[in-house]
Amino acid sequence: MSPDQSRLLSALQSERGRDFDRGYANQQVLAHEQALTLMQGYAEQGPPGPLRDAARTDLAIIRRHLEMARKLKAALGG
Repeated sequence: MSPDQSRLLSALQSERGRDFDRGYANQQVLAHEQALTLMQGYAEQGPPGPLRDAARTDLAIIRRHLEMARKLKAALGG
């Protein structure tokens, strides 16, 4: 876990109730945005082969999850 990820986890562990829900949703949006950026870069510029193919396949899944996380965040007033 990166220092930033550790910090985010610690912050989330101290939250309760609605604050936890909002924090979780915010972190999910952030995590999926970061994953999407990483996978897009690899899908476009990674060396040809199975990992690049997997990155291309996973883009659609990550986009769907990001959209769900954004909807959750919006529903919670974030």
